[in-house]
Parts: sequence; C-alpha cells; structure tokens
Amino acid sequence: MPKDRTALLLTLANSIDANAEIFAELESLNRGKPYLAVLNDELPAVADVFRYFAGAARSMSGSAAGEYLAGHTSMIRRDPVGVVASIAPWNYPLMMAAWKLAPALAVGNNCVLKPSEMTPLTTLKLAELITKIFFP
Repeated sequence: MPKDRTALLLTLANSIDANAEIFAELESLNRGKPYLAVLNDELPAVADVFRYFAGAARSMSGSAAGEYLAGHTSMIRRDPVGVVASIAPWNYPLMMAAWKLAPALAVGNNCVLKPSEMTPLTTLKLAELITKIFFP
C-alpha cells in the first residue's frame, strides 16, 4: 500500500541521516571527495530524494487523461510492473543509487541495482540499511 511504502522510504531517509558520518567516510574512500563536502552537500540531498518519493507514493492519482473517443474515458494507472534493473555509474555513487531506487520502491517495484565496481562502498551500506528496514 502507498502509505506503507511512504513509511518505509521515510524510515530509510531518517536512517541515512543517522548514518551520515559513515556514509561521508565511505564516499570519501570511494572516490576521494572531501568528507565535509559529502556530509554537508550530498547526504542531505540523498535523504531528500527518498523523502520526495515517499511523498510521491501517496499522491499518485489515477485521474482521467482525457476523452479520446465519445463515451469513453481514459484512466492512468500506476501499478508496480515487476523488477527494475539499474546500473549506477562511478560518479556520485550514493546519489545515483538513490535516484534509481527511490522511484522504483515508491511504486512497489523490486529493484536490482548494480553499483560500479570502482565505487561500491556507499551502495553496499545503503543496501545494508534497506535490509534492516524490511522492504517487502
């Protein structure tokens, strides 16, 4: 249900905030970006991606798209379609993971994410947090 997915995504965003120092250290190790730049600039944005899609999960409506034929109304349905496969590049690995995971999880899809073999540390930490939250 959308309210359940919203709650899970918000929990994940809060968990990212709570582990910000660990993520900043890992991201610095991943690609050499300064620790404080990651901590102060990137991590708030990463958590916000999950908060944004938490809100979107509850506001996806099935409003009429317009009539194409007299007497018939088109409807937009937003249902999970299955498994989403994503490949994240080496640059901004945590942000790229967030951009790929959050929309898929918001609508109830499963997601398989392959991080770059050059910068996997923060994606692996994110996966660890997700498993503790028990996404369905």
